[in-house]
Amino acid sequence: MNRLFVWILDKDETLFCFFNQRMQKEWLDRWLPRITHLGGTGFTVLLVLLMILPFHGWIRTMGYEALFSLVGSHLLAQGIKFLFSRQRPYMALENARFTLKPMKDYSFPSGHTTAIFSVMVVLALYLPLFSPFFLAIALLVGFSRVYLGFHYPSDVIVGATIGTLSAYLSHLYFV
Repeated sequence: MNRLFVWILDKDETLFCFFNQRMQKEWLDRWLPRITHLGGTGFTVLLVLLMILPFHGWIRTMGYEALFSLVGSHLLAQGIKFLFSRQRPYMALENARFTLKPMKDYSFPSGHTTAIFSVMVVLALYLPLFSPFFLAIALLVGFSRVYLGFHYPSDVIVGATIGTLSAYLSHLYFV
């Protein structure tokens, strides 16, 4: 089990270095710092409130479901961050490329990825025709977190998993 954990961490660092250093593109440097904020508290809470406050019926229900998913996934992700206390890549790796304002909390799992998946998967469940669009946004936010140096790939994968599971559990509760 210990060897598996070491192997995962090694591959995690290798993938991080590929996305963070070798994949540098000017257009990604310009757009990903904007896209990454879609997973932040401001956007996700605003999106949920815009579904709840002005609407009635199924849109409001979708909003409450997204709120339930967002809060539940946030609590779980924060608990896991506290348990694992994993340093962010730009703090742990000398060669990590990092240009945005540093964050002081822990890396594992990605809170931005957790949040955006917890809301976008709810939207995808209610509006399956638009699910490729919603999931593309969530995947872009997750990718941006690694590209910009905030997270290792495993942080993003676990965050996406938590957000997705939270959305499905919320959907089961509300439907």
